[in-house]
Amino acid sequence: DKLVQLLESPVFVHLRLQLLDVESPHHAPLLKSCYGLLMLLPQSDAFRSLNDRLTTVCNLRDNLGIPPVSLSRSKLPKPGIDAERQAALLSHFDTIMGYHRRAR
Repeated sequence: DKLVQLLESPVFVHLRLQLLDVESPHHAPLLKSCYGLLMLLPQSDAFRSLNDRLTTVCNLRDNLGIPPVSLSRSKLPKPGIDAERQAALLSHFDTIMGYHRRAR
């Protein structure tokens, strides 16, 4: 319930606006992520609230006549392009995890 309240808060207004941008290349993955969160929720008022919002977004796309966007392999980032950046982030993650282990 708190997760849905947070998603409905003013902090995430940008996320909700991105859900309305049905022609964006990020729309399909964002919608799939929101549906994934929906599947984790127990059926409650929060579930119905998020389900209603996602249903409205899907109806908007259908009413505008925009076909669902599928992710093709050519649009996905190719592995190895940012290998240095990935290695640096992984190293930083390991460092932070080491700090947390020592703190416990």
